[in-house]
Amino acid sequence: RNHRYRGIRIHTNELTHALAEGKLIAHCNLLVEKDLELDVNGGPDAPRNVANLAGQGPKLRMVINHVGNLPIEGREPPRSWLEGMESAAKHPNVFCKVSALVEQTGANPAPKQVGYYEPVLDALWRIFGEDRLIFGSNWPVSDLGAPLETEVSIASEYFTAKGERAAEKFFAENALNAYRWKP
Repeated sequence: RNHRYRGIRIHTNELTHALAEGKLIAHCNLLVEKDLELDVNGGPDAPRNVANLAGQGPKLRMVINHVGNLPIEGREPPRSWLEGMESAAKHPNVFCKVSALVEQTGANPAPKQVGYYEPVLDALWRIFGEDRLIFGSNWPVSDLGAPLETEVSIASEYFTAKGERAAEKFFAENALNAYRWKP
């Protein structure tokens, strides 16, 4: 009933188990009925699990957290991650939160240059486009990789280069569409 409550978050391990039991869709239909969304956090199986669930519940809005928790290594992402993200993105109700970039490098401090993150960001841009990518800082956990300013700077440099309209969508409007915030 609280208008600030916009959805729930589930870990991909829980999602895998719930999908196997076949009970998840009934629970997700309640989210749809209440105009709430489902965030999915987890490892490499998250995008495929999201795609599977999106196929069963096409009205459920979902957000893949932390770019699917991909280790970011300054090079092209692995084919399996790309295929999982592409499969999830085929469903227009699936968004991806661009967050946890610096801590996914495993370095402290994480690289500050946007070029290090471009292979992953370029793939996300190609896969989800400007309408379904959402900014997230993951602060204070992001401090494990770099200060908040670094995370914001990387995202800002990359997405403002895509144009003012794309940046507005990334930093605000896409989150409104995914979470349906209420004033």
